[in-house]
Amino acid sequence: MIDSKTLRIALRDLFGVEDKYIVPISEGWFVPTLPEEETVGTWIGYRIMSYTPYTRSFQMNSDKSVPVRVSFRITFVGPEAESLAQQTLLWETRSDVTKIFNDMEAQINYTNRQVFSYPLKNKGFNDMCCWVVDLSAQTFYKVNANYKPWFEKA
Repeated sequence: MIDSKTLRIALRDLFGVEDKYIVPISEGWFVPTLPEEETVGTWIGYRIMSYTPYTRSFQMNSDKSVPVRVSFRITFVGPEAESLAQQTLLWETRSDVTKIFNDMEAQINYTNRQVFSYPLKNKGFNDMCCWVVDLSAQTFYKVNANYKPWFEKA
């Protein structure tokens, strides 16, 4: 299953960067800045956009499952942004990508994949162009139907 946690781990492994350079995109998404003594190449943002079921749910043993299309966005900010975004267009040819998505019980869709640039404003400070990749994958959402309640208490 692809969720925000597994997507972050996948991006870390695929791009070979430290966790601190992979950040969730939120309403306050900004051009990341660091202290002058620290250097960083390109920041990677990620966000699950939607889960869309495409058939009815079914039950196997104690699990209820529904096949879903997970749409997600990856955003790149920095000197390698355009190149990293373009690399996603060839993900289906990379065995490491296939393995990582297989480990999440998912498969990348070859359609509806789009790479585009977007001006990123930071109130006149460090404004730049970011590169955005919208793509999706097929996976299953599963829940153990015998577990009561289905929602865990925090």
